[in-house]
Amino acid sequence: MDYVYLGLEGPHDRAVCYRLLRERLGKRARLETVQQVQDSVWAPLLPDRYPPRASFSVEDPVPVPWVMESATHSVALQVCGGLPSLTQRVAEDMKALWSLASALHIGLLVDADEQAAADRHSDVVQSFVDGLETLPWPASPGEVGPGPRRLGCFVSPDNANTGTFEDVLLKCAEIEYGGLYAKADAYIAGVSVVDDLPQKRDREEFTAFAGDKKARCAAVGAVLRPGATVHTSYARNHWVTPDTIARTRLALLDHFLGALLGAPHAPHPS
Repeated sequence: MDYVYLGLEGPHDRAVCYRLLRERLGKRARLETVQQVQDSVWAPLLPDRYPPRASFSVEDPVPVPWVMESATHSVALQVCGGLPSLTQRVAEDMKALWSLASALHIGLLVDADEQAAADRHSDVVQSFVDGLETLPWPASPGEVGPGPRRLGCFVSPDNANTGTFEDVLLKCAEIEYGGLYAKADAYIAGVSVVDDLPQKRDREEFTAFAGDKKARCAAVGAVLRPGATVHTSYARNHWVTPDTIARTRLALLDHFLGALLGAPHAPHPS
């Protein structure tokens, strides 16, 4: 059994990676229940008290990883937040998973945002502590070391350009839901920051970097899964398909995950 740990910034990353891993590992790869996780090697990742930390807010999601299991792989998808929370959380989890030691493969997924991908990658690796900074992390974003312990950090959207995961997801929406995407695009394009969002607090997220792209994704997701969060749509609708993998930069993330699994060029199971 190969054990793979994925440290992710947000639940949208987790949902998309879940779908890509299902394509990789096959439909029989199951998402474990909390009880199954509790009885597995990933049990130390479950919080042993509530609230899990003093600063925990009632608005915060309970930090429980998704665990996918197949006949050959066990993969933990952990939402860690952005820097510096991501590297702090990964360091804490590695301490908790000491029994797996060098048998554990580690992958990270972050957004480049407004940084060059190489700079973002360096910031992630250099922010590690507690011995993780001494591991043989590859020199470039998107690369996975050959092992025996496979390590790597993927920088969205493509390990080269500035941007976020939404750049890729919008292209997926355009392919799978062309008409709906066009309507969502026109709707968001028609939003007036001055007239429609007169309160500063209401427009902060929309006017932030990639805010309009996140709004476009959310508009598509709101129709596909009314009343649900957009990452629910990412996990349950057709944003990630063999077609969108082949025709978008999802192929790069798919290859990265395959390399972490030890099968970068393996065909997707049926």
